[in-house]
Amino acid sequence: MRILSAHKEHGPGHAWLSMDHAVTPETALVIERETDKDRYLGSSGWQSVPENLPVDAVDGGRMLLGPTIVDHLGEGDFIKIAIAGTGYFEEDFWPVVPISGRKSSGFGIVSSKPSADAHQKAGPSDLAVNVKGGGARQSAAPTDNEDGDEAAGAGAAKGRHYMPGETISIDPSLIAFADPSITEKPSTRISRKTIVGLAGFWVLIAVCLLGWYYSPYLLAGLDSFSQQAEQTPVEEPVVTPAPTPAQTPSATPAPTPQEPQVARGRSYWQQQMMSGQMSGQQLYEASEETADNADLSDMSAEFLRLASNKGYAPALRSYAERYDPTKPDAAGASVIKNANTALDAYTRLKAGGDANAAADIQTLCQFLEPKYYQDAEARTAVDDYCR
Repeated sequence: MRILSAHKEHGPGHAWLSMDHAVTPETALVIERETDKDRYLGSSGWQSVPENLPVDAVDGGRMLLGPTIVDHLGEGDFIKIAIAGTGYFEEDFWPVVPISGRKSSGFGIVSSKPSADAHQKAGPSDLAVNVKGGGARQSAAPTDNEDGDEAAGAGAAKGRHYMPGETISIDPSLIAFADPSITEKPSTRISRKTIVGLAGFWVLIAVCLLGWYYSPYLLAGLDSFSQQAEQTPVEEPVVTPAPTPAQTPSATPAPTPQEPQVARGRSYWQQQMMSGQMSGQQLYEASEETADNADLSDMSAEFLRLASNKGYAPALRSYAERYDPTKPDAAGASVIKNANTALDAYTRLKAGGDANAAADIQTLCQFLEPKYYQDAEARTAVDDYCR
């Protein structure tokens, strides 16, 4: 079963449903969820009895579901969809599908009706006071139960209604208005010291970030320079002894030059890795050489990954078994198993002619099948490599 959103084609509240069964425009669905009450979806929402829900349209093998169905389903709901009258059904989790723009109410039920108490929330702000001079009176907002009241007078004939009460006179001279010319506006200017301080702060942050980013390269250069300084022997003056009568200069054996030992530390391996000139076999050999050094275990894993990316078969085999949850960890190794990574490497080995890769894929798929509905990572691996 495959569910895809159709909001780009038909607007929010629509989804495409594909099932391994023939469908027609007359096909109806029965939708059920995991709950103790109101398990079945009906035309008016969730209910206790099944109901055949028609689809909006059929495009080839796809069925278009409308808001009557989509608006009642939420992301992650585990549902069972059956084709009415056939006994065929499939189960899956409902994906992210935008619902229609109607207002949500209750548990997944939508309603397009406005709130019933929208007109009952009028407060004091709904009243109005009109001041026209010293003899003006206070008026009130129109009411719904005073039509025909004689106290309204001629105003009732024009559709205006007034609350009965005493007329209030307001003297305009008692009303004080603020002089806008003397009103102080808050200052929005930023002082020069603040600007300079902020600029210096951001410059300091930028320098720290640059230093952090380039620190591995600087440290590698310093280590290389120090190693070269230690390995360079002190030159001594060459003294050629005078030949004796019984010995000629041509008979003197030439000294055998000694090659300096190169200490293969982290800086050496960093330079080799950054050069980008190593083949898949060389990368794999570097991974094997650094695997026994606890300080270089991270570089050993990276060499192995680069070697597998180049398609070197022994590296692909080691890389797949390293992440295969059915394989034991190598001695001294500690890695988080990842079935997707292992299956990808096995698939590449199989394409390269590895006779054992197919059996490894089958074993790992059988290990993941029982976890299909409980583990999202296992479900993705099975869908991508096992089916």
